[in-house]
Amino acid sequence: MGGGYTVRKAVVVAALLVLVSALFVGGCGKTPAEQAKPTRFTYATGVEPESLDPANALNVGSTQVIMQVYEGLVCRDENLKVYPRLATSWDISPDKKVYTFHLREGVKFHDGTPFDAEAVKANLDRHLNLDKPTKNRQYYAMVESIVVKDHKTVEIRLKQPYGSFLELLAQPHAFIVSPQAIAELGEDLARRAVGTGPFVLKEWVPGSEVIMEANREYWGGKPEIDELVFKPVNEDGARVMMLESGQADMITYVPPAEIETLRQKGFKVVLTPTTRQRFVSINCLDPILKDKRVRQALNYAVNKKAIVDLIWQGTAEVSDSPIPPRVWGHFAVGAYEYNPDKAKQLLAEAGYPNGFAVNFWYIKRGPGAKEIMEAIQADLRKVGVNAKIQEYEPGIWVSGVLNKGPEDAQKMGRQLLMLGSSGAEVRELLWQFHHSSNWSPGGMNRAFLKNAQIDELTDKLMVATEEGEALALAEQAQKLVMDEAPWIFLYSESQARAMKANVEGVIIPPMELEEFYKVRFTK
Repeated sequence: MGGGYTVRKAVVVAALLVLVSALFVGGCGKTPAEQAKPTRFTYATGVEPESLDPANALNVGSTQVIMQVYEGLVCRDENLKVYPRLATSWDISPDKKVYTFHLREGVKFHDGTPFDAEAVKANLDRHLNLDKPTKNRQYYAMVESIVVKDHKTVEIRLKQPYGSFLELLAQPHAFIVSPQAIAELGEDLARRAVGTGPFVLKEWVPGSEVIMEANREYWGGKPEIDELVFKPVNEDGARVMMLESGQADMITYVPPAEIETLRQKGFKVVLTPTTRQRFVSINCLDPILKDKRVRQALNYAVNKKAIVDLIWQGTAEVSDSPIPPRVWGHFAVGAYEYNPDKAKQLLAEAGYPNGFAVNFWYIKRGPGAKEIMEAIQADLRKVGVNAKIQEYEPGIWVSGVLNKGPEDAQKMGRQLLMLGSSGAEVRELLWQFHHSSNWSPGGMNRAFLKNAQIDELTDKLMVATEEGEALALAEQAQKLVMDEAPWIFLYSESQARAMKANVEGVIIPPMELEEFYKVRFTK
């Protein structure tokens, strides 16, 4: 009797356990253990960050992380339109010199510090501090003062009208850092980001990964994923393998040749036209390259269409202007045709009938970087120009190569650099890359171009507030830049990103700066 009772009791208990288990599985789709498991999203990027401090960040690897942990008063959407973020609205004075921002209430930085008008002032004051200038200070030369009206209202006064001021504030270098972190961390902000964004920096292991956690107190609502991981991987093939093996949920810079293959394997590939263009920056102060005819000859010597067709497989388009076609204010000046005979003629006129040797430096980034370099090298060789290629490591590219003034650049033999630009507004791009006040190391004019007419047009363009006047000035400036040829104008890119089929919600604007706070796995 006792033994039989025990067996029957065990059977009943077991049945009840099965039923309870079935209820958990049937009702929720996951066991309690599975439900508790955090969701991690891994993104294999192409560039290592250099600094996570918005005021001092210069490369795309840095700004990609900054986009997740920081926010600005305003931001840009997928169509490059400015929209409110930490500000809810703004007013502009009739003379276009005073911007009054009304701030979002109830927002806190990751360290618990309240976001308010004093925080905005502290950040802008960093850029205006002449004793300790930030690396992005040049963008704020037009700001006269910042006035705190009350805790949720801040007034930014300009020295003169500035047509793209809102677009300026939408850039990552204008994103707001905790004032407490500014005071306490100082230069350590480069590694210890403290913003208001949807993700909180957990750890940055240089050369390996950046780990971010969901901000559970984010004013816009907690992200669906619990952890966001960026892994900088320089090799195109390695990123593809990471996606295929499940080590990454998403990868960037998909080689064009891999797009259809990945789609056939069931991955989602998103091809996005961007505002990024590729060019070869030419040192306009170099004894050989200072002659405009030489620079024009280099443009005629390179078969850009062959690069677009064969290496990019039609996912890029030949540049017809110093401004990418998707940027407001772009004017199609006309591309330099592929004409080796014209190139040789110009070189002969400039005194180089037998050509010359030149240094050609690059960092391996983006699809087919080495192949593109070698294609340009082969084209230049056909007109007598011997381009000596040298690849630099990402860790020293910005500080060791790009951020050099004219004297240092000349001493180190900096002549041709493979570079890229990305922006959303013609004023900013012309001013940043072609105005003589922005020579490196302080600015982005790494070609050391100096043309009085371009400077004058750009100065007028920056203060123009009427659209028609701005477009007319922009057209004239673009024509002059193309004629001066401070670059070998190559192509504008479309960028391919690949991800697992069940990934949804990645925000992909044309400027490479994705956002992940809406990302989710659908199954």
